[in-house]
Amino acid sequence: MLQGLLQLDRYLGFDLVSAGCGLAGLYLLGNSNRYGFLLCMLASAFGIVFGALAQSVPLLLLHVILLFVNLRGFQRWQVRLA
Repeated sequence: MLQGLLQLDRYLGFDLVSAGCGLAGLYLLGNSNRYGFLLCMLASAFGIVFGALAQSVPLLLLHVILLFVNLRGFQRWQVRLA
């Protein structure tokens, strides 16, 4: 089990970059910053590559759908007037 945890290069880092971008994007969205959607789209792009390397169709479909959901959120963002 420990050997599996230490194989950080198994997916060439695409999984780690995807997770990092996704977390950073969610942080920005939590602070009402629309550019969080762009980071989430970047996370989905890396997730698509990761899904292809892992040969996981559900993972590929998830990230394709999330890419379009985040694109829609970015396009529909409205600035609130205080």
